[in-house]
Amino acid sequence: MTPAASSWPGCGALAEPAPAGWEPIDPAALLALWEAYYGVLPETFAALAFWRRVDSDSLWAVSAAAAIPATPPPETLGLRVRRGDKPDTQVSNAFARRYFGGASRHTVRLEDDDAIYAYFTAGALAALPSEGDGYYLVLGRGGVLGRARAHHGELRGEPSKNERSPPVM
Repeated sequence: MTPAASSWPGCGALAEPAPAGWEPIDPAALLALWEAYYGVLPETFAALAFWRRVDSDSLWAVSAAAAIPATPPPETLGLRVRRGDKPDTQVSNAFARRYFGGASRHTVRLEDDDAIYAYFTAGALAALPSEGDGYYLVLGRGGVLGRARAHHGELRGEPSKNERSPPVM
C-alpha cells in the first residue's frame, strides 16, 4: 500500500482519489542522486511534487502548491522528469533546462557555434569529459542546452527529436 501523499514532503496536495494510474513518490533518493551526480542542491526542487505513472514508470514534476485533481493526470499539468525505461541521471532536456542551471558536475560547456550546432544535430561533441561514460548536461552561452551521453570515448548530444536541426547541405 502506498502511504498517503501528505506523509511525504514534496509530493503536493492530493485530491481524493488520486489520479488513476498515478502515484506520488518520495523524492529524497532522487534528489540525493542528482546532488551527488550533477551537484544540484535538493532545495532547487522544493516547490515541486513528483509523480510516477504506474504503467510506464515515467516521472513527472508538478507544482507542490497545486492540488492534484483526479483528472486531468499530472502529465497534463507538469513537466516530464524522465521516461520510465531510462536511468534517473537521464533527465529530460526540458526538465534539465528549467531546473539544472546550477549544475556543477557532469557538465560540458560549449562556446563556439560549430560545437553548439553539433549538439543540435545529435553529432559528436569535441569536448570529452574526464568523468567517463554517462550522462552530462550541455551548457551553452545562455545556460543548459540539454543532455549528452558519453559512451565508449565519444560524447554525443541528445536533443529531443523536435529540437534537432537538419544538417546543412
